[in-house]
Amino acid sequence: MLSRFCLTLAACAMAATWMVGSAWAADDPTVAGKLTASEMIFRSSDLSGMNVYNRADTTLKLGSLNNLVVNAHTGQVLFGVLNTGFGGKLIPVPWSVLQLQTDAKTQKSSLTLNKTSDELKNSPTIEKNSAVDMTDAKWLQSLDTFFGGRTVALPVEAQGIPGQLTTNDMIFRSSNLSGMKVYNRSDETLKLGSISDMIVDAHTGQVLYGILDTGFGGTLIAAPWSAFQLKGDVKNNKSWLTLNKTSDELKNAPTVDKNHMPDFTEMKWRQTVDDFFGVRTLARPPETNR
Repeated sequence: MLSRFCLTLAACAMAATWMVGSAWAADDPTVAGKLTASEMIFRSSDLSGMNVYNRADTTLKLGSLNNLVVNAHTGQVLFGVLNTGFGGKLIPVPWSVLQLQTDAKTQKSSLTLNKTSDELKNSPTIEKNSAVDMTDAKWLQSLDTFFGGRTVALPVEAQGIPGQLTTNDMIFRSSNLSGMKVYNRSDETLKLGSISDMIVDAHTGQVLYGILDTGFGGTLIAAPWSAFQLKGDVKNNKSWLTLNKTSDELKNAPTVDKNHMPDFTEMKWRQTVDDFFGVRTLARPPETNR
């Protein structure tokens, strides 16, 4: 199984790409403290590990995220995996029910959930090393009912996806996408580097960029996620990403600094990156429109 998350998605009449809606309720006037678009963009490594608190009483910690579950084909974050700290209990929380908050004084960000620790004791869970059938409508319904959110399944054909990968083959933990090798699309013997991190719009749960570590002098490149193409060898249980660029071409790519990431909402910078890779970065308007 290509997904290192041990997620088993049974075959349906048609392959299904799991998508979630916006992570913020449109009628909530306190959403994220009216954060700007740039303040809602995080590295996936920072979202994974972020503390989660009760929404009504933010002194009550529920646990922390230990991973994100991502559809690598679409770049959509499907779930945050909540580690409650109680017996290693892991809870898949639909991204649509998590809400970002930032402390104005400390500038520290966290997530909130409209549940208490006692209520979470009755939530659907997943085992760290056990398979979960996410096409199980009954299981998904129990999850949506429990959290009061909605996980939408959109039937799609797998055609056009290299190797005819199924939805099952496209679901990964963010920790497994980080470290995934990237090759030249025309010649997959030519390694371009590996993914060191991802840039996620926490508002929409959309992966905007993959940070490519070329291995040459520590050069990091923020490539739009839409420029990557997921490929896999089902028989040998291997997955990788490809880019329509060569190593020589990447020498002229816009680079980023490991310790000082750019403003990913800055239009001129985004346009430069989009033009280089020949794609359009998925991003919402700079206003939160709350």
